[in-house]
Amino acid sequence: MTRRAENRTRDKAIRTVRKMQRHLHALTDSCRVLIDAHAKGIDSLARIGPFDWERFEPGGKTP
Repeated sequence: MTRRAENRTRDKAIRTVRKMQRHLHALTDSCRVLIDAHAKGIDSLARIGPFDWERFEPGGKTP
């Protein structure tokens, strides 16, 4: 019984970490786009316009 509970807890933690990694990856991508736009003198909002914003919404799609 204890091992099953430990496995469930471990699996839930792994899912949580993976979800956070996906969010962090999406945030990193958006930061890179903004930094690149700034370096090239491009309007940041124009540069991120076509960005996949659904990735940032709660329950949004995953890469």
